[in-house]
Amino acid sequence: MPDLGLASLPRPDVLFALGVDRPLFSVHSAAVRLAPEGAALVHTMRYLEPGEKPDRHRLIAELEEFMDLTQPGWREQERARQFLPAMPAISSIPLAATGDTNGRPGVVVQNGEGLFICGDWVGSAGLLSDAAALSGRSAGEAAVAFAQR
Repeated sequence: MPDLGLASLPRPDVLFALGVDRPLFSVHSAAVRLAPEGAALVHTMRYLEPGEKPDRHRLIAELEEFMDLTQPGWREQERARQFLPAMPAISSIPLAATGDTNGRPGVVVQNGEGLFICGDWVGSAGLLSDAAALSGRSAGEAAVAFAQR
């Protein structure tokens, strides 16, 4: 996945693009300050197939082609680049054969009276942000119940 530092966005009206057959493009600096005023930090990525070995040259060419579609003229604005060819998006996928999400810890810490945890790896529901939100809510509710007894 190349992260691209651009002096400016050729098409400032295009901040996100996603296709079922194409990589992802996102201007994260549009939502938070990740680049100097007027500049942009752009993330492009493509998920690898299970077992696929990243081919640096092919991936970069594919992602650059996608940038050409979404931000024509970006090459003249490029000031920095970082390529991370195999960043994990999730450490494991819950499978029915391995107990789904039931193997994750609950929000109540056993032998830790009044201690509760939450996160994207906690609780029996959801993945990533929804698991974090659900376990956060459950931990809060458990803390209130603990305080009221």
